This record gives sequence, structure tokens and C-alpha cells, in this order.
Amino acid sequence: ASELIIAKGGDFSNAWQLYKAYPNSEDVLAAINIQKEYQLSFWDAMIVQSALSCACRVLYSEDLAHGQVIKDLKIVNPFLAEIDDSLFLG
Repeated sequence: ASELIIAKGGDFSNAWQLYKAYPNSEDVLAAINIQKEYQLSFWDAMIVQSALSCACRVLYSEDLAHGQVIKDLKIVNPFLAEIDDSLFLG
């Protein structure tokens, strides 16, 4: 299960949502399936699965394929793309 924590303070108080994720055996099995289907390393697949289980829509990573969509999660390399602020605002 995940617990939602809203960031407090600063200009980002309404824009950032932080999640504390506690992976379980279902997450590990889902990561293995993602690993096989998308040909990722296990640990990259675990990161993707953690983001999915926290209902993230975008994962910023310079290590994964920019523009790739894994299930409902879009991979964005922040060094290659202009960041769309709408991704942060519900």
C-alpha cells in the first residue's frame, strides 16, 4: 500500500506530491513482468512498477528511453525535453 504525503512550503506546495511506497511481493512480480515485456533491468523495472503503484503519470529518468510509455507511465528525459508544467498540476 502507498501513503500519500503532500509536500509543504515553498512555491511547490500545490504542485508536488510525494509518495512513500512500500513494495510487496505483488510489486516484485509485476516488475519481473515489466522487465520481460519491456526488456529493462530488474531494478529499472522496479522503479517503473513503484511509480505505477503510486499512480504517477510521468517518470523522469535519463537512463530509460525518452518518450517511451510503459502501461500508463510516460518516460521523460529531463535533459532532452522541455518540461511541461501541466504534468505537475493534477
